[in-house]
Amino acid sequence: MSERKLKLERDSYILMSIYVIQAIVALFLNTFLSAYIFNLTDNNIVPISWFNIYTFAVLSLFYLIGAKWMTHGHEMLVYRLSFVIDLILFSMIIYLKEQSVQYIWVLGLIWGIERGAYYFPQNLFSSVILKDGQVIKFNGYQTALSSFAKIVMPIFLGWFIDLNSFISASVFILALCIVKLILSMMLNYTSPRPKEKEFSFKVFSEFMFKRKKVRYALLIDFIRGFVTTAPDALIVLYVVYIFKTNLNLGIFTSVFALCTVVAHAVFGRYVKYNTLKPLLILCGLTTFFGAAYFSFIPSKFSFILFNFIFAIGGYLIRTMTNINFYRVSQNETEVGIYRAEYITIREIFLSIGKMLGCILLIWVAMYGNKELVKYLITLFSLFILVMSCMSADLSQKLTTDK
Repeated sequence: MSERKLKLERDSYILMSIYVIQAIVALFLNTFLSAYIFNLTDNNIVPISWFNIYTFAVLSLFYLIGAKWMTHGHEMLVYRLSFVIDLILFSMIIYLKEQSVQYIWVLGLIWGIERGAYYFPQNLFSSVILKDGQVIKFNGYQTALSSFAKIVMPIFLGWFIDLNSFISASVFILALCIVKLILSMMLNYTSPRPKEKEFSFKVFSEFMFKRKKVRYALLIDFIRGFVTTAPDALIVLYVVYIFKTNLNLGIFTSVFALCTVVAHAVFGRYVKYNTLKPLLILCGLTTFFGAAYFSFIPSKFSFILFNFIFAIGGYLIRTMTNINFYRVSQNETEVGIYRAEYITIREIFLSIGKMLGCILLIWVAMYGNKELVKYLITLFSLFILVMSCMSADLSQKLTTDK
């Protein structure tokens, strides 16, 4: 494959830049908003679990109701609308302050709409703009850059919150959302979908059941949803419990983000399609055994060791499953002209998996037993291992067929 084909283009870098800022916004909501709510409710995981459930329920409904409209030349409008919704969300957080706990369901609804309006166009743009040989490089570098941001930003935000307030940090994040909106104005995109081709879940569903790789990829993404949001929330809860302050939470998050940066920089530079299968299996095994060690021999050391493994192996698995998603979406034999339908249904499968993970968190919180949390991390890691093996099989099929 030529270097010219592998070289990323201008629009790829714009998408990557917006993704990095979006990662900072998500980091703030998933980590520091979680810590803020935990502190206001004496480390009660239920409110933030409901926040995530509302988010993914609305995200799924948004796709079901709005997907057809979004594919008729409105992709860019929806994309930019997501950044306007960001401004509304953070304005509410700044206004509500401590009352955010009472209105957590409203914040979850707004965040769900924002994620739907952002991720559908982002994935569609990436699928269209990227050439086949650019997928690994784009995903590797994109994750490395967003993880690098997670090195600097958690320490800065943790220090800033401890020095000033959570609300002051929210103002800073609001400013970053304005930058996203400005960058989106520089993006060029032309839909490859024929104008006369109507968006149809029914037609795609009939088409999908004849495509084994599409069905397999959707099942993988359902499991991926289940093992993404919930384990991250559990880790934040444990860090808050062990290390106490926002600054320590920021330092902890940044140190392990550095591990993710290095791993993904190497991944984007050297990994090829034919090495995805063994790497997926290796990462799945090490993540599971790291979690099991922490569960059965709990200590600060075993928790830190697990996080070190998870920061490398766990995040590489997410990246590699995402690469397979792009490969399936670009496969003319498997998806054809139904790329928008596939991306939409994929996001719904992800969201349903995430909601189930959050419901499991609420069940654990009802018993108020911190011992269950450790074993729950191991359970999620077992599903990560299953997902990594399935994704390894899919990766092999995609490479062999090609």
